[in-house]
Amino acid sequence: MLINKTNACDQIVERIKQSIISGEFKIGERLPTELQLTEMFGVSRVPVREALRTLRQAGFLVTKHGVGTFVNIVSPDIMGNEFGAFMFLQDKSIIEMLQLRRLLEVESARLAAMNATAMDVKKIKEFEALAREEILKLRAGKDNSFYAADLGFHVAIAEASHNGIYVRFINSIHETLHFHQFLSLRETTDHDEVIQYHQGVCAAIVERNPEKASSMMDGHIKRVEKLISVAVQKAKVGQGKNKQ
Repeated sequence: MLINKTNACDQIVERIKQSIISGEFKIGERLPTELQLTEMFGVSRVPVREALRTLRQAGFLVTKHGVGTFVNIVSPDIMGNEFGAFMFLQDKSIIEMLQLRRLLEVESARLAAMNATAMDVKKIKEFEALAREEILKLRAGKDNSFYAADLGFHVAIAEASHNGIYVRFINSIHETLHFHQFLSLRETTDHDEVIQYHQGVCAAIVERNPEKASSMMDGHIKRVEKLISVAVQKAKVGQGKNKQ
């Protein structure tokens, strides 16, 4: 698990996120100590502390003084720093954000099917292909960039809608999207469902079919809602056991 000393902090941030996704660090459970993490990564305490600080600020981790650092159940960075206080709401806010995402992204996909230029379509197809390639790596346990590719796919659709508010919305919740990604992927039994929805949305936009595009995006986000609801309930049960 040793890392390159160059950009050590960024690498540690990504490794910890990957460990949460894989279930090595479970939601609601305590992380190894700083000393243990330095030994795991083969670095000094400085990049480890900076990485933990970054993850806490983004809402992925929460520190309980005198107890330790835990994987946070609450969705991080909702609507960016302006809405940072929302990070500490109850888990209901996670589902509420998904409902807002579905409302806006469904309409964004519909408009993209109507308004996308040739360059927009090219970009959407490129990110769809990249996300497909990267999630197969993720499923195989290989190093991957699925999270960035998936975000790129959703941003490309928002840009193709030619509604600037949708673009700003997606860009403003990138950490929240990341949180939704790793929660839902941990609960799914078939990662190919992500590929199928992406392909369906992409195909509908290429076909200039607004109804199909909005329907596929609606199904995609509803599926994420369902999986995250399962993850949240499991985390709450786990936290209850930890308190006993």
